Amino acid sequence: MAIVQELDPSVALTKEFHTNNGTTSAPIVTGKTVKKLYKHACAAKCCETRDSEHTNVKDEKNALTAKSASESIIHCHKLHHGDWVTVSFTQQGEDVKKIAAKALENYQDFDPDCEGWKFQPSYMPIVHRWDRLKEIQAKATEENGKQAADGLMNFLSPLLASSIDSLAKMKATKKISFSGIWQIFPPG
Repeated sequence: MAIVQELDPSVALTKEFHTNNGTTSAPIVTGKTVKKLYKHACAAKCCETRDSEHTNVKDEKNALTAKSASESIIHCHKLHHGDWVTVSFTQQGEDVKKIAAKALENYQDFDPDCEGWKFQPSYMPIVHRWDRLKEIQAKATEENGKQAADGLMNFLSPLLASSIDSLAKMKATKKISFSGIWQIFPPG
């Protein structure tokens, strides 16, 4: 039985080796690893051709889900007129779920468990409970999730900046546009 050693990638990609009976074999490919990729072309021609480690989209999605299972927040984007825009984010980490659950407690017609902890634009429940989220962050200590609270607020702040700024302007000027009326009237 022959033993093939892993080579430094800067060394030649082929090397002859000797079998246990003393004969020399043909050159073999060596190096770190060989990665097999599958080219996927969109039948509808709405997206670019891409390479994947998986032969089908379902397996690719399952692998991605497994790979990102330990992440606290999954931030999903889509390409829209050449720009990546947020489609949704999903809270997965128990630490951030606990903070959000506290902030969204008794928010009418919204149960994050029923929604799979998935939030989509306009992020209405979070905008309505923004002040409560800031209070939770301010009161958080190392023992009760300060790192998670800071991380959640650092993630949400740029995502909700336009809605939060708009709400602050409405409160300051006592004027509101029709399109922004949802910001001052939470359900219930």
